[in-house]
Amino acid sequence: MQADSDSDAENEEPDRCAFSNEQALYPWTTIINNALVEKLEQKLPRNPRGPTSEMAGYIYLLKSHRIAGMLKIGVTTKNPAVRREQWDRCYPSIQLHAYTSLVPHARLVEHLIHTELLAQRYKEDCSSCKGSKARARSHTEWFKVTESLAEQTVIRWAKWMGSRPFHTDTRMLSLAWRNRLHKARENAYRPAVDHFLSTENTWQHFTDMPRSKDARDDSGVVELIRCTVGNSPFSA
Repeated sequence: MQADSDSDAENEEPDRCAFSNEQALYPWTTIINNALVEKLEQKLPRNPRGPTSEMAGYIYLLKSHRIAGMLKIGVTTKNPAVRREQWDRCYPSIQLHAYTSLVPHARLVEHLIHTELLAQRYKEDCSSCKGSKARARSHTEWFKVTESLAEQTVIRWAKWMGSRPFHTDTRMLSLAWRNRLHKARENAYRPAVDHFLSTENTWQHFTDMPRSKDARDDSGVVELIRCTVGNSPFSA
């Protein structure tokens, strides 16, 4: 199966064990924290389409009766309903659970979401599509999380990117966000377990920083659209 904007092939991960509480998640905290800091310290990639293009896309969530209790979180620059149809070849009757409105730098947003949910990430061997050596291919964007946690993690990072945290010229985080990231590095922020409490040393708290009134902020127009079963606002 050809996967538009699919990061499975480049982000192969071993099988994961899902954790349902913060104590069990603790061994992953340092790994996830360091990985998020590393991603956020990097420059935004140069866009081959030109400096005015923001490499925008949609973050989508899919679910399948074949893999109960899990959600697939991915990114696409195309119609999310079309992307769902492509995945239907591997997971018949897979459903488009939700998707974001158009988000700038969507690939990075996807990476940040995947990284924060790394401990809940699973690899699923697919017999419907074959790799280069005629072996079953593994899809690695499945997460054993509640719908609520997945949705809130997705919209949180999507809105964060919508707040324009990177300088246009340098493609680096603004000074305010770099200072906040320094605290995350020093305090070992905790990844998502639930979003009922946003305490200080969590990545939810990091993304919730109040925005400057003088800075451009489009986070208010970023939203998560939930789909009803058998119906999508997009027409394929």
